[in-house]
Amino acid sequence: MKPFEGVRVLDLSAGIAGPHAGMLLAMNGAEVVKVEPPEGDWGRRLGTHRDDHSAYSIYYNQGKKSLSLDLKTSQAKTVLRKLIADSDVFIESFRPGVIKRLGFSFEDVIAINPKVIYLSVSGFGQTGELSAFPGTDSAIQAYTGLMYLNRGRTGIPKRFPYTLIDVVAGIYAYSMMASAFISMLRSANGAYIDCSLAHVSLALQGGAILKHQMDMMSLPQEPVPVGAFKTSDGYISISVSRDDQFDRLCACLEREDLRTSSLYITNESRNSNKSVLLEELQREFLKENNEAWHRKLSQVDIVHGVVNDYDALLASRELRDLNVMTETYIPALSEAFSFPTTPTPRWPDSVSKNAPRIGEHSTEVLDSFGFKEEEIQHLLKLQIVRQQ
Repeated sequence: MKPFEGVRVLDLSAGIAGPHAGMLLAMNGAEVVKVEPPEGDWGRRLGTHRDDHSAYSIYYNQGKKSLSLDLKTSQAKTVLRKLIADSDVFIESFRPGVIKRLGFSFEDVIAINPKVIYLSVSGFGQTGELSAFPGTDSAIQAYTGLMYLNRGRTGIPKRFPYTLIDVVAGIYAYSMMASAFISMLRSANGAYIDCSLAHVSLALQGGAILKHQMDMMSLPQEPVPVGAFKTSDGYISISVSRDDQFDRLCACLEREDLRTSSLYITNESRNSNKSVLLEELQREFLKENNEAWHRKLSQVDIVHGVVNDYDALLASRELRDLNVMTETYIPALSEAFSFPTTPTPRWPDSVSKNAPRIGEHSTEVLDSFGFKEEEIQHLLKLQIVRQQ
């Protein structure tokens, strides 16, 4: 039995972070109802999109049911209150203050159902000077120092070119909801969870932030050489953290002069002469291709990895051997796509389910929550609820 079987989740979140948290609940057995406006969650139009879906909405809404509900109307709010009374988890990611104006703050929801686990996802939290600031992934990466950490050899701060913090926030949020749910089973009390992208990004960098402060007390010591080097046909990444590993790397490169030089004989000296050493290594790596370097570095047990683009990754034999990909047909797009499965225990029916179209399950959801047929038809007629 999956841990969240029988648990009902109302997912009002949009974008990536909140939907990801809801998807993880669905992958572990919960019935997750994606409550979205008639035009759909804005994540459906994020980047390249076709029909009702973008890549993000397909991936981060797997296994959910969609209820299209126009919360601008009082009748829709009445519907939502009835759903809350029979649910276990409530997820929202509106800008701070919006959900309260709609009448569904934590205090409002807990008054309807005292056992509800309530998750709020935001950029900079619910209070404070930054709370009203648009908390996009790029803004968070900049503010929390992640872009500064990602300077590379150029020294120019760079945004990690993916919604990294949103994705990680979904994992943190799921973890917190799971903990809160266990507590609720013991105490019969609901809980409020404030998950901000800023907090997540800082937690993700916790070790780096602490190391920065410790480095200010003494000379920083980074493992050298570590990083990506251009080869004749691509890039390869190496990681050398010990002196004996550097000796083996020099042997592999046939550069005995580097191994015996006093400039590079210890990691401390390699740190002091890092820029010159990296230039020397770069000249060597340009002499052969990725396949040759992979073979040579493997023979001397140097930690390394060929830098794949997505085409090369998806075509690789090694990826198939990992058994972590799934080929899924998306009816709305009339195509099959290959993407990673969600890391969960291998439940008997752990095959991913397709993400829903806008309002695909509206009538089914209302029926399962006890709405009568005439009520459902009335809501459809008024377009308070919409069905695909």
